[in-house]
Amino acid sequence: MKVYQLRILIDELKNTSLSLKAPLETRALKLKMDDLLDRYEEEEDVTPEMVRSLKGIINQFWKGVLRIIPCEQRELWTITPFVEPWLKFQCALASAGLLEADFHHLGVHQELQNYYTSLSVKGDPLNVNKLIPLIICAARMLGYAENHELENYPFSKLSQKISANRPQEIEKIEDIMFLLRTLFYLMHKHCTVEQIALLPSLIHFRYPTTDEERRSELAIFNWLTQQVSGCAQFFSTYDRFINMRSIREIDALHHITDLLPTGRRNYLKATDTNRWIYSFIAKFRCEPLFEKDNEEAIEETIRLLKVDFSSNRDNSLSQILDFANSVKNQERLLPGWEAKIVHAALYAFCMEKYTDQFAADKHPKDTFSARCGWELLKCNAAEKRKLAAASGKPVKLGFFESLAANQGRLKKLIDFLEANSDMGDTGRCIPTN
Repeated sequence: MKVYQLRILIDELKNTSLSLKAPLETRALKLKMDDLLDRYEEEEDVTPEMVRSLKGIINQFWKGVLRIIPCEQRELWTITPFVEPWLKFQCALASAGLLEADFHHLGVHQELQNYYTSLSVKGDPLNVNKLIPLIICAARMLGYAENHELENYPFSKLSQKISANRPQEIEKIEDIMFLLRTLFYLMHKHCTVEQIALLPSLIHFRYPTTDEERRSELAIFNWLTQQVSGCAQFFSTYDRFINMRSIREIDALHHITDLLPTGRRNYLKATDTNRWIYSFIAKFRCEPLFEKDNEEAIEETIRLLKVDFSSNRDNSLSQILDFANSVKNQERLLPGWEAKIVHAALYAFCMEKYTDQFAADKHPKDTFSARCGWELLKCNAAEKRKLAAASGKPVKLGFFESLAANQGRLKKLIDFLEANSDMGDTGRCIPTN
């Protein structure tokens, strides 16, 4: 390209931007381009030094875009009127071989990564540089989707491989299944809703990449996040294809080994259809059923918690506390209303489990004994706290019920549920005189 040809492109960029009332700082960048060209003859070839200067100016422009249009409004980055002329300018330079296609993606992707990290729950060990490689690897191993295959990808392509039942393909199917199931587990275990919403942009702006890779990786993401119940059922149906060997064989898995359950049995259990979180997400996000009806939503969440907990053989208080702790950790990732529903449901669930324990105790139920009478008071207090949590309305505790609730295992359970909670007066009871 000659200098005069580059000047034509820059003039076109300037004129278009003036008519669009572009921000002043972007207009100043175009003047920098003029200054750059003034040192050269019109018939000279564009030099590598000029290209380096142009790249610096383009990078400055995109830094300005990211300041003006924050990551929360990232869908506007490529359609905002003052941005479009710059994209056209970059395309012209790329066509002339002076600029890489999608040159600005590298800087934008870094900004998105920084924003993703800022959205993490404090102390969470999963960063995006560990997550995205799993999506890349899964798409590459499965084979990229053509446009007409996207709607049912990766489900259809993987199902075809399974149905073909070729012995030489078994290990590959195992690896693909392990990658997809691990992604499913990690995204729902460690990512906030805001982080999940950011992943399509991180896939799109990854640099370098191709349209073929983008569309396949995005289809995998959509399947894992928009068809949660179907994914969980699919994975459970094909448990036989989970082989822990994959962790050793696939480089992308080496960096997240410490985030996975230990052993095949625990891995399968953590990703089967009984886990409450997958059904919860399906019911509250993928096909919202409750329309902010708190009581109905809490009752359904209690049911999901019961189904999950029933897979444990141990129903001791320590097991209830372990289960409640895992639910509370998951609760930290949920947006406001969902977190409140889960917290209330967990509170009610734990109170019910406490009363169930008393009913199952093997000591004689002598209603005239002091011990039994005291335990009955505790159960009454737990039952009332359960009602308060499920209904969202305070209930009254008798004097002795209040005393009983502040002793022993019940107090330990209540203190645990209310520790570090921002959920207000869940399970609130009013003592009576």
